[in-house]
Amino acid sequence: MALIFFSCKEDKVTTSTPDVLIEKLVDSTEIIVVEPNNGDELNAILVEKIDSISFSKIKDSVRPPRKMLKKITDFKKVKKLLHGTVEFDDSEQYGEAPAVKTINFKNGTKFNDKNGFYEAYFVAYFPTEEILLCEGGHSTDVSFDLKNGKLTEDTGNPNEMVSSPKSTVRLSSHYGGQECSAYFIQKKKNKEFEKIIQLDDEFKKITGHWLCTVGEAFWADEKTLYVSETNNAGETQKLVTLYFKISLIKK
Repeated sequence: MALIFFSCKEDKVTTSTPDVLIEKLVDSTEIIVVEPNNGDELNAILVEKIDSISFSKIKDSVRPPRKMLKKITDFKKVKKLLHGTVEFDDSEQYGEAPAVKTINFKNGTKFNDKNGFYEAYFVAYFPTEEILLCEGGHSTDVSFDLKNGKLTEDTGNPNEMVSSPKSTVRLSSHYGGQECSAYFIQKKKNKEFEKIIQLDDEFKKITGHWLCTVGEAFWADEKTLYVSETNNAGETQKLVTLYFKISLIKK
């Protein structure tokens, strides 16, 4: 892994509200090169700290539409639709939340939880993505990609996905039951989305901040993602809103 660092300084301007402190941060730019697990092309992430004014101007100029994926929350419909693929336990012991017992994925692999050790209670089915979204203990996200057998860490929560204008890449995330969510970037390859970067890990290495809770996120194009982070305590111990531009670069 190669790490290149560039930095420049500008005047720091701070404004505040009773609840949230918004800062114009010292601008810094770093590049980190990440090699995907599949041995594919190298991808570099360029992260720049920007101020709230720049963030708002870019958002207004782009006016990014939020594409919500189609989902089915009616369990009876989903049970019928996924018959032969997913077996649920909808007995009274789970009340109104049927549990996943067995999944026969399209790639020939199988998930089996007939003993009930793995908590996965039905939430919704996303037919265009073929993703089954469930909920585990402590309100954790649990998801299954029915095409390839990938689980939550590689699949994410479809409700939280933010796609680029042409839907070639997207920001995905899942909630693990603690304070922070996990964020990663997926890229469309061979008609399927694959995780190419574990964004929160690499973001931490570059900026020193953990990408814990993204407030807003949008793509300006197929390579440029903007996010705001609202869960970092500053010197005043108030929540500080941080703004970032994240660029995907091929190396």
